[in-house]
Amino acid sequence: MTNKISWAHPGREEVHIQWGLEKDQLTDVSMKVIGSLPFLRYSQEIKKTLTGPLENLPIPSGSTSFALIWREVILRMQNKWKAPIPDGDLCHCRKVSGEKVARAIVYGAHSLDELRLRTSANTGCGTCLNDAQSIIDYYLVKK
Repeated sequence: MTNKISWAHPGREEVHIQWGLEKDQLTDVSMKVIGSLPFLRYSQEIKKTLTGPLENLPIPSGSTSFALIWREVILRMQNKWKAPIPDGDLCHCRKVSGEKVARAIVYGAHSLDELRLRTSANTGCGTCLNDAQSIIDYYLVKK
């Protein structure tokens, strides 16, 4: 059986990966990666680690966009990705989706102030404050 995962921010980075599993071991891993040369190089290094048991794959650490993207991809492969991103708008005052907030975090909005500047989320009534902070904390692995 072939498994597939895609992560895409059109016009920036994209990862499309497929793999097989045989007795919980990764087989036939192939990927298509689009992005800057540094991202392509980082992705080639990650590809070297995509062997053995799926559950034992190393999870990238750090807060660079490359690490955050690949952390999400690998956790999705393992069915462990459970970001607290609501369906629809996270910020109903400014009509900002949870997905837009998540992408802003991947690309450097690592605090509420940065998130407000980049997305305008949480600049109205403030009811989305906890949700916005939860997404930041999840992506940056803050407990």
